[in-house]
Amino acid sequence: MNRTTAKTIWKAVILILILMSVSLVMFLTIQISGSQSEHINDLSRGWYYIQEGEKTEITLPAEIKSTDKVILYHENVENYQKEFLMFKGAEYQPVIYAGDCEIYRYDDEGVKRNNTVLNNMICMVEIPEGITGLLEIHFSPDGEGSCRIPAITAGTWKAQIRNLLARNIYSILMNCILLSMGILLLGLSLVMCVMKMDGKRLRYISGFLIVCSMWGLTDSPFIQFLFVYDEVIINANFYFFMLIVTPMMRYIRTIPEMQKYRTLSVFIYFAYFNIIMQSVLVYTEKFTFFELLPITHIFYVVGIITIIILLLKEKRKSQNRDLIVCLKAFAAEGITGAVTIILYAMEFPLYQNLFQIGILLFVLILLYNLAKELVQNMKYRTEADIYRKLSEEDKLTGLKNRRAFDLMLQNIEKNRNNYKEAVMIFSDLNGLKYVNDQFGHAQGDRQIIGAAECIRKAFGELGYCYRIGGDEFCVIITNAVEKDEYEARLCDEIHRYNNENKSVHELSVAYGVSSISREDGTLRTVAEWKNEADRKMYLNKQEGKAGRRWELL
Repeated sequence: MNRTTAKTIWKAVILILILMSVSLVMFLTIQISGSQSEHINDLSRGWYYIQEGEKTEITLPAEIKSTDKVILYHENVENYQKEFLMFKGAEYQPVIYAGDCEIYRYDDEGVKRNNTVLNNMICMVEIPEGITGLLEIHFSPDGEGSCRIPAITAGTWKAQIRNLLARNIYSILMNCILLSMGILLLGLSLVMCVMKMDGKRLRYISGFLIVCSMWGLTDSPFIQFLFVYDEVIINANFYFFMLIVTPMMRYIRTIPEMQKYRTLSVFIYFAYFNIIMQSVLVYTEKFTFFELLPITHIFYVVGIITIIILLLKEKRKSQNRDLIVCLKAFAAEGITGAVTIILYAMEFPLYQNLFQIGILLFVLILLYNLAKELVQNMKYRTEADIYRKLSEEDKLTGLKNRRAFDLMLQNIEKNRNNYKEAVMIFSDLNGLKYVNDQFGHAQGDRQIIGAAECIRKAFGELGYCYRIGGDEFCVIITNAVEKDEYEARLCDEIHRYNNENKSVHELSVAYGVSSISREDGTLRTVAEWKNEADRKMYLNKQEGKAGRRWELL
């Protein structure tokens, strides 16, 4: 992979992300636009409650001060038969009656939820057919004597779902984009591993994106509502949240200057311990995840502050670009994360949106640096490949040189069992000294180039061709073919060359061939194999048997 290829890959990644995002936006827009054909009734008006014998009309949403149960009334419930009431918030244990029939009661028998989750829960209530009279909703105020009544809508199931989707589209869209980025980067990191490139950092970034996006999706009221087993979703939400820190810490550990700090490893191990500890305490019913959540919050705050301090410490000693980039990324994530925790504690509904922005900033900063690093590495790798190729290439003929030949023999010697079918062909020009003496070295070079051309065309597709000396050549064929084919290929190419190139001296080559496997199936050493091919070539040259049939040993 060269520098141009690396840039192309990153452009493709960005393009795919854009297309995926646009497609998702278009899909959600189409779905939401369909809700315009479905009627949604706003039930903000028409409600009243009776307190101390006095009727008070109210417009929702509203807050009612009361220490006793609050009962809201709405007349003409028959207008909403076979429709669904929807409101967000189960914090005050709502119980709903229609025509003196109980049609809904919030029951917290599953996972224990804190006020933030309860306040975001979606309550969907169907109004049965044949119901007449008053619609009553009973709320139980909190310990502070306050009851915040949410807005209520009525409509078909389809219309309510689309309306709910419209209200949560930003969060869902952002998390889907983050998840898509994570999966795409994970795939890219695997491709890099196949290409024997270091994709570790990319995997940690992808892991961070996947965990964060799954945390965001499982925290979404829309997803929790659609999922049948909401307890599973809410518990998964906590586990994803507790895992967020691990890929961040592992990414930091890839920076050489930070590898000496065992504190980072301690944080990683504590993250796993925190998960195990909280799981045991929750499933033994000692505590709930919500009660233990401050531990994770404190751990994250301490962890981020520690990372920033260590990065600043190393930055004073070294101007490593990775340190500077990580400082910027963690500063962005730390600020947004801290504000997110404050907003969560204040039960502010948009706390997650800010965290998503922080995640995106964090990842984009790291990815930008990683892309520059990858392009630079590709440049160095390309240059190294060029230098390696030049160091192993014969300048006169373009064949591989003696250095490449020796490296190949070393590899075969180490892995002889993988080369049981290998064949070595030694060849040598006949009469090169005569050509050099009579017609000059330029003509001799043309003879060498011509022999190299014949050997390449005869055996290039079967194996590796080398010029190992002045007029000496060698071919190593890893997968042997019929022994008669070797002679036929070389003779045909030499004949063709002599016909096409009318030279002062015809090209003639002596050759010898040897198989690494003996007739009894045992394997020769590389030295024995090489000497055997050389011996046969010498005999062929001495006896003038350039056109005779070969025999493999």
